[in-house]
Amino acid sequence: MNKAIRVVSVEKGLDVRDCSLIAFGGAGPVHAVALAKELGIPKVIVPYASGVFSAYGIMVSDVQLDYGRTKILRVSGAEEEAEEFVKKTVEYFAAEAKRGLTEQDIDFTDAMLLPSLDMRYVGQSYEINVGFKGLEDARNSFHECHSRLYGYAMPAEHEGAAIIEGKDSTVVVLPDMRFSVDAYGDIVIFK
Repeated sequence: MNKAIRVVSVEKGLDVRDCSLIAFGGAGPVHAVALAKELGIPKVIVPYASGVFSAYGIMVSDVQLDYGRTKILRVSGAEEEAEEFVKKTVEYFAAEAKRGLTEQDIDFTDAMLLPSLDMRYVGQSYEINVGFKGLEDARNSFHECHSRLYGYAMPAEHEGAAIIEGKDSTVVVLPDMRFSVDAYGDIVIFK
């Protein structure tokens, strides 16, 4: 367990010695003090009714309806199509949310809508979720988030033909190919 806590905290840039450990559930408080001592965590908090802490949390949490639709679109070169698709999808989901909340006797307002997009660079296998107020705003937020999380951003997806001259080699990119530079300085060439 201590390895898992270290990994999760280090990934977020936290030093567990600056944190408190909250112990809940039926067995959490049994192990919490020994775990905190082993990790150097200075304080353990056991909330009132810790055995039913999770159940209580779900009971008092806000009602939330999540909707999602997958459509892979290239943002560059298809801005109008992408913008129109997202706007129509948000309108449809807003109508569905209003219907669903009304059935539960909950008043719906547009302020409750938090539309977002999962975005990625071509060739990546992971997405970053960013808020959607408009396509240009989402694109800028994506580049900022990507840079903050991974140390780089690629605001332009480059297209061939191109000749890339380096200090020790030259790379030729054919006209029907695209290329980008990753976080390590590698040139990635793809169709």
